[in-house]
Amino acid sequence: MIVSDLQRVLSHFGIQPNQLEAVDVLVLPENVLTAVDATELVDPDDSIYLAKHLKQTTVVCKTAFDLGIKPKAKHRRGGEFWFGVVWVLSEVGLPIVRDIIKTYITETCLRRKSASDPAEDSDTGARIHLELKMECGGQTSSIAIDGPASQCIQILNSLRKPSELLVQCPPALKSKSSSMPSSDA
Repeated sequence: MIVSDLQRVLSHFGIQPNQLEAVDVLVLPENVLTAVDATELVDPDDSIYLAKHLKQTTVVCKTAFDLGIKPKAKHRRGGEFWFGVVWVLSEVGLPIVRDIIKTYITETCLRRKSASDPAEDSDTGARIHLELKMECGGQTSSIAIDGPASQCIQILNSLRKPSELLVQCPPALKSKSSSMPSSDA
């Protein structure tokens, strides 16, 4: 059964709940929670990459495009990653989403670092923008990450199962630049 938070988002764009039967993960546009209508939706290229890789695994992944909406694709340059809104609907989706995002960030940061001055030992400056939502026990839990890649990886490493999105992150991970797990009733 789809909980009310997800139902509100889907019904706003005319998506029927039966379109999500057997779906494990939704990769949605970055502004799906704030867009007035479907013409405003924007899919960042990092979320398109994520969805393509999820579809190559055992999880069933759908995007807004798969649900009949055609968001604009947005390619950004620079050291930031934009993953949009990732809505995990089943327990099997979380570890796969977590691992694909971590691998993508790590490999891309390493490529960037090797392309820069090898003698330079500085951070790549990569920032992560991700809203991870999870349906768990009739609640929508979420974690919004807007911070350094290293912090994102630490947070993702701490997530082992959906119920852990309800648990607060260790104090070392808290900062102004990221929103920690919260429970939306």
